[in-house]
Amino acid sequence: MSQLTHRVGVALWGIPLLVIVVLIGGGLFALFLAVVCCLAANEFYRLSESSGAAVSIGIVCAGLLPLVMHFRPDWSLYFLALGILVIALTLPSHRLENLLGRFSSAAGGIVYPSLLLSFLVLIRDGAWEKHYYGGMVLIYILTAIWICDTAAYFGGRAFGKRKLAPVVSPNKTWEGAIFGIIGALFWAVIAGQVLKPVLTVPQCVIGALIVGTVGQLGDLAESALKRSAGVKDTGNILGPHGGVLDRFDSLAAVAPVFFFYFKALGMV
Repeated sequence: MSQLTHRVGVALWGIPLLVIVVLIGGGLFALFLAVVCCLAANEFYRLSESSGAAVSIGIVCAGLLPLVMHFRPDWSLYFLALGILVIALTLPSHRLENLLGRFSSAAGGIVYPSLLLSFLVLIRDGAWEKHYYGGMVLIYILTAIWICDTAAYFGGRAFGKRKLAPVVSPNKTWEGAIFGIIGALFWAVIAGQVLKPVLTVPQCVIGALIVGTVGQLGDLAESALKRSAGVKDTGNILGPHGGVLDRFDSLAAVAPVFFFYFKALGMV
């Protein structure tokens, strides 16, 4: 089976599953995100070569945070602080060597990507006029990211000349990044027509700019982590698509930005 065929096969079951979970929302979406955050945190700890009890605590906290965000959002900050505190108290009991670095890595597994991705729960559970509106908005964001990535890839291959970040990601170019933004903007115009009861075209365009800039920066940040760890992918759980972090890096970056954007609009 070729890599392309394998990629399509994963997408054929993965995309419908994601769409169904997002549209249903509620506890199911929070549970789905909890699994994603556990897997992503585990990949993050492998990248940082972390181990021990603090890592186990970090993975558990990373998985519980989206659930707390859904069932008791007012407890979220306290839960996050408690998780980091427990990690801080656990680390010195093993060894003092590189304590600050180990603490940063262990706490980082909760903050990135779990805290960032958990903002999706707040968006999905927002004060939308109808329950499914939150799901439609998330699908708009997910599609914008996919179109941006696809346009950036093919635009970069066809016209890419100037390297965007040669040390971090040698294959990415300025031309590809611009094509990514254009692709996201094109999608925003279409999505704005469909989402008229929820978002206007100008609001979708601003969302496209968030995806085209912050999303691509999030992708670069994850590439920097992989480059520093000397790996190509964060994992292989998704086959040719790589690891969970590889698929959710841009989404983790844009999730909090979209939350505060929608908060400013009075939608969540």
